Amino acid sequence: MKRVDGLVLKEVAPMWFFSALLFSVLISAGQFLFELTKLISEGAPGDKVVQLAFLIFPGILVKTFPMGMLLSTLLAFGRLSGDSEIVALRAAGVSVGRIITPVAVMGVVVALVTFVFNEQVVPAASSQALRVRASLEGTLAKKRQQSASQPFFDKGKLIGFINARDVDLASQTLRGVKVVSLDEEMRAANLLEADTLQYTDIHEWKISGHWILYDLKTKGTAEGDDGAWPPNSKKPTITLDDVITRTLNDLDVYDMRQTRENIQRMQADPNHDKGKLANLVFGYWNKLAVPLGALVFGLIGAPLGIRNHRTGAASGFALAIMIIFGYFLIVNTLAVMSQGGLVPPAFASFAPVGVGVLAAVVLINKRNTQ
Repeated sequence: MKRVDGLVLKEVAPMWFFSALLFSVLISAGQFLFELTKLISEGAPGDKVVQLAFLIFPGILVKTFPMGMLLSTLLAFGRLSGDSEIVALRAAGVSVGRIITPVAVMGVVVALVTFVFNEQVVPAASSQALRVRASLEGTLAKKRQQSASQPFFDKGKLIGFINARDVDLASQTLRGVKVVSLDEEMRAANLLEADTLQYTDIHEWKISGHWILYDLKTKGTAEGDDGAWPPNSKKPTITLDDVITRTLNDLDVYDMRQTRENIQRMQADPNHDKGKLANLVFGYWNKLAVPLGALVFGLIGAPLGIRNHRTGAASGFALAIMIIFGYFLIVNTLAVMSQGGLVPPAFASFAPVGVGVLAAVVLINKRNTQ
């Protein structure tokens, strides 16, 4: 039986590497080629554009690992069927389930690699990509301002709001800032206006540039430049991640721990956006569901690749595209439904995996009886 495992893995493993790389290049070209060429045409430094391309690539690659399992098994088992090797194994009494066993093992390994890669490599690369992109936009004077607003609490009690005209991820800075402090009766006590607030390495906010404090009770004002936080204004208890969570749609910048912390912070806000919270929870569970797709796609592709006649690689590629399109159509539909509160986010993440496993079981049983 070790010879059977070796035969299958010898066909599938190299093809998986090729397939994952192929899908990564295609997706990169479709999603980011225009953006990168536009940056170059506007005069962006070539080395920075190349750096951005390399930093974007891990986020794409981790999504194509499961896709590669589908195409590789379709092509590998199509080749084995075309050369009648599957027929010979079946004639020797080897079941389809036993033939596919090494694919399942490889699917588990790819799923584990995908999960670790998504936790250890992708967040760091995606975060750095955000900063490089922001830096390039600033250099080209094309940076779009992105306003942000966030309440902050003390021991579960609302104590103020922070509003910013613009969020600069590259320098971890908020510009055009207004901080409203509330008194014990939840009324506005004072208003602090500052040119910039910067989130420092010691996890605190620092005022930079000119600031002015309006005391709404005494009608008094105080002004100053770079220095200590005004004593009558309550210091924000939020982090930069709290602000980014409300404005950032790319969840690749967070690992599961950071995503869970962002979920908890958003849940502590009684005025949180339910749709964004659902999307955050969906993204959290997706960090498990996406790697499992490697196992599911492998178990679907193997029985589908077993044919009674020789077929070309083009038909296997076309079939892979159709299956992937259908799979992600279900994923995106459920994601929208979860944001609307129609289904739980965890169900939206894992339901496609369950459907895929069921389809794989049906296909394997069907091939066994033929």
